[in-house]
Amino acid sequence: MNWFALAGRLDSHIIRRPISLGPLDMTIPLESHPVAPTRLNAVGIHIPQPQDIDRHLSAYPGLEVQLNQILKEATERFPAQTTELSLELYRDPELNEKYLTLYVRAPEYSDQTMGEIETFSDQINSRFPRLNARFLITTDFQPARTKNGL
Repeated sequence: MNWFALAGRLDSHIIRRPISLGPLDMTIPLESHPVAPTRLNAVGIHIPQPQDIDRHLSAYPGLEVQLNQILKEATERFPAQTTELSLELYRDPELNEKYLTLYVRAPEYSDQTMGEIETFSDQINSRFPRLNARFLITTDFQPARTKNGL
């Protein structure tokens, strides 16, 4: 088949008249603009998929109050100059479950880094025991994906 001949035939069937698209929607899709969900005071927290976090918070009323407190403490414990904090919704493919995960990403990983993350996680789990099954603080050993954690 001669593809150029086919393209020429297709081009001859293009309708060349103006069409109305209706009013233009100039909003930026939520996926392309990672901002904090309106329920969270997440200054200093990277949220790559805010619509996922918003949907998850809708399923668990009252969770955002506790989560706001945890995020505030996390930004104090892990400053943006040295780490990136990223709030994401983890989807477990084997168990078909979802839970919020706060990833702590550091420029270097050592036993001390892991100890700090584990200590903070243990403190949060002891203060907010109902969150144990819905919230995880960990690292994925990845470099920061944003500059200075923002």
